[in-house]
Amino acid sequence: MAALTRRLLLFVSLFGLAFAAQAANKTVPGLYNFEVPVANSSTATRKKALNEALTQVLVRLTGERKPQDNPATQAVLERAESFVQQFGYVQREVESEPETETAPEAETEVGPEGETVATEPPAPVIQLMLKGKFAKRPLDQAIRKAGLPIWGAERPVLMASILAPGEAEEYLLDSSQAANWPVLEDAAKQRGIPFALPVQGSLPLEAAQTPDSPLLIATASQADADMLLWGRLFQQDGKWILETQLRRVGSLEEPPVADWRMRSREPEPLLREAIQRSADWLASQYALKAYVPGGESIVGLWVRGVSGEAQYRQVEEHLRRLPGVERLSLVAVVDGALVFRASTEANAEQLDENIRRSGKLIAETMPPGAGRLSVWTGEYEFHYRLR
Repeated sequence: MAALTRRLLLFVSLFGLAFAAQAANKTVPGLYNFEVPVANSSTATRKKALNEALTQVLVRLTGERKPQDNPATQAVLERAESFVQQFGYVQREVESEPETETAPEAETEVGPEGETVATEPPAPVIQLMLKGKFAKRPLDQAIRKAGLPIWGAERPVLMASILAPGEAEEYLLDSSQAANWPVLEDAAKQRGIPFALPVQGSLPLEAAQTPDSPLLIATASQADADMLLWGRLFQQDGKWILETQLRRVGSLEEPPVADWRMRSREPEPLLREAIQRSADWLASQYALKAYVPGGESIVGLWVRGVSGEAQYRQVEEHLRRLPGVERLSLVAVVDGALVFRASTEANAEQLDENIRRSGKLIAETMPPGAGRLSVWTGEYEFHYRLR
């Protein structure tokens, strides 16, 4: 088999296949990393903290808001310590909770003769943190075994364009206000979503008034965003209201995939929920579903657009790690296409759906005569092209 693979790779090199256009999907780093506060470095405290840390990691990996509510997750959480690849303790400065709504930069007090004596602001609190990383391969295997969905590191980029009320008129939340509204980036980071705001000065206020503005869509496209979260935040009858639309960046003609109207006493929960709902929708489209045992099948997978050994290795590894795939072998190279034969514990339709969801391969119709092979590829046959 090794000799056959080497010969097929030689064919791939000789074909000199063209590179396909790359999608805007971005690889999210640190999905398996964690950092959680702890009271001390004792073993009992560490075990409890690792359970919390794994819960946070599972939120990013499964695409679910509360994976701990799934009974199947409990068996994974109980083994949190066994998945740890490395850990250590660090100290972080955290802000103390202010006693008033606005914490002063410095306090003042009056001396014995009525003079003003300046005092220093409260010192920051030092918090002990447990920091580390879970091992990818055993954790992925446990997630699949538990029947949970799993979302790869390559994910669509979400750009938010949100109008907020100012003193005189509305203003656009852009990169210059990111520090003032940390809830947006915090929520996206919690879910493992690549996130962006319009660069300061890149988008006139009038161009952000509607979610289907051509200039707004063009700005999102230039930022390599796949999805646009448009919103308008305002106050009405003593409540904050957020109206939003989530839409694909690719086409002006395509309707929004979702829209929401929410209200709250404060604006921050609304912004967080908008990111959460966007992440829910993205996970529903791209997280790989757990396979249902009992649909065993042999499937032929044709993949075009692969150039060179490095891309071949990436495609092979990607297919091999899909939920339900037991065995995978490269059996031929025909008309510039790599032909794999996959044995799967799932049914063929499940495998095809997860391949489409993964985002690496685009489904395409079978070219004329593509199925005429002397070697048997499987009971079913699907055709794709590398992005």
